[in-house]
Amino acid sequence: MNTLSLRLFGTPDIRLGDRPIKGFVSSKAQALLIYLAVTRRRGNRATLAALFWGDLSETAARRNLTKVLTNLRQLVGDYLDIERHTIALSTEREPSVDVTAFEQHLATAAWAEAVALYGSEFLQGFHVTNAPDFEEWLLVERQRLHRLCCQALARLAGQAAYAKELSQAIAWSQHLLQLEPSDEKTHRQLMTLFVRNGQRNRALAQYAACRAVVERELDVAPAPETEALYQQILNGQAVLHNSEPVVATPPVIVTSPPAQIAPIIGRDKEWRRLLAVGQQTLTGRPHFCLIHGEAGMGKTRLAEEVLAWASQNDVATARTRAYAAAGELAYAPIVDWLRSPPLQPALAALDEVWLKEIARLLPELMQEHPQWQNAPAAGNGPWQRQRLFDALTCAFQAGPRPKVLLLDDLQWCDGETVAWLHYFLQASPKPHAHRHPVAPTFIIGTARPEIANAA
Repeated sequence: MNTLSLRLFGTPDIRLGDRPIKGFVSSKAQALLIYLAVTRRRGNRATLAALFWGDLSETAARRNLTKVLTNLRQLVGDYLDIERHTIALSTEREPSVDVTAFEQHLATAAWAEAVALYGSEFLQGFHVTNAPDFEEWLLVERQRLHRLCCQALARLAGQAAYAKELSQAIAWSQHLLQLEPSDEKTHRQLMTLFVRNGQRNRALAQYAACRAVVERELDVAPAPETEALYQQILNGQAVLHNSEPVVATPPVIVTSPPAQIAPIIGRDKEWRRLLAVGQQTLTGRPHFCLIHGEAGMGKTRLAEEVLAWASQNDVATARTRAYAAAGELAYAPIVDWLRSPPLQPALAALDEVWLKEIARLLPELMQEHPQWQNAPAAGNGPWQRQRLFDALTCAFQAGPRPKVLLLDDLQWCDGETVAWLHYFLQASPKPHAHRHPVAPTFIIGTARPEIANAA
């Protein structure tokens, strides 16, 4: 019997034996088959109906699902396992799916074989109209597979560099840059590899290419590490032992956002810009990014994607929201952050002199330290305000992990919180104020456009 094969990297190609299947009644019929093949799990009828016909009533959606299943039975009937309430591909007859093979190669550390399967992005150019939930799943899966391929390429480049196979390490790194052209770490690795390979002019040209792409795509200058490496190469200084390790480990890769966070269609450029700033922040000074737009434009969703990225990469996250009715409550968003579980290790690491200042905002600390009961209330005078700002800065600089913080609806924020944010972003590191190294912080704010210029 002919084998069902699905080639889903690039333009989808679905075949039964050597014959392409062309009888799909609609793009949703093709998409349902793809979804079942990639997820490799049994789907509930109601869930699948809502995935593709969420804009219709449940009855109409189920009726459309039945029509599509009738079509799929005619095309690939032996590969379907349809029960009263669920649908899946048969476990008795396994189709050949390149995505499945790709993941199997990764699971066995066969990086080169996996990369060879990834010819283009997942379902390139494939769209299903009037099915936003499926489109969101498609985008999540596309980004997940993209980053898995990047991880494999980083591994291959690292192995080649370790084995002193510099030409091969350069080739793998260049392949990685084709997928992630604005990844500065890979640009720096290439610059170093070129120097090690006796190609100084190519290293300088790589810097120029890096500068052009980050300015064009991210609207930022190269990171200080990139500039420093460029100056070393330009001045003929040795970079083999003074720069960061050459592709020793893969860059931070997001394998997939949590299931409840679905990327926003059409916001890939904004996502990449936020991610680039976040990655720069986590190796240096704190940064603040403001996402502004009208209500309902997806500001919070975009910020939540960054929080999802951070959580998956062992970065502490906390979120809060300002409310119009609470605008007069000084420091309310900061208090929310401080009370969140991810910030507790930072508080525990603070020296007592600073923790005592923060107790003016967190009464529960007074209960733990009764001897502080007579501490003055926050905001009694300029010098108390200065000490409180310093204490809060120490708390948010304290480790042990980097932090990504979200402040939603900044337009309703109280003046004291806004003043502290300005102070914090300009403050010098205070490494002696706590028992951990200074941990970088990335703060994201969302707001209506009327406050963008003021911010």
